[in-house]
Amino acid sequence: MTYNSTSLKYTEDEAVSVPVSPVIHLKHSENSFAVYFAALDFLNPLKNSYEYYLENFDSGWDVLEGGLHQVEYRKLRPGNYKLHVIGSNNLGISDEASISIRIIPAWWQTLLFKIGVVSLSLLLIGLIIHLRTSNIKY
Repeated sequence: MTYNSTSLKYTEDEAVSVPVSPVIHLKHSENSFAVYFAALDFLNPLKNSYEYYLENFDSGWDVLEGGLHQVEYRKLRPGNYKLHVIGSNNLGISDEASISIRIIPAWWQTLLFKIGVVSLSLLLIGLIIHLRTSNIKY
């Protein structure tokens, strides 16, 4: 995982605390993650509720209630996402926060690689056609 061009080391079972940044960059192999959040109201924390929505993935807002304060996403495709979270306390006072997440594609998933494969394929087909037609005797 990279934050502000600094690599953050972690193991599978270890949580990583990432400071708020304009964009969190993840490798294509880091396409599954969980986000924990908290509303700072300790009078009745079980009455806190959250709504969340991941742009470019979720079809609409989902609600978490009853003390739940994490959302988990698995096997996201490379691309740009933005997670919006609205936290509400037991009095109905709410606040919204968001964070951008970019999953960087693997080298074989990039447009440049795909263009290269198509170009190389066309060049190879053209070479084969040229060699076959040059061997034809009239």
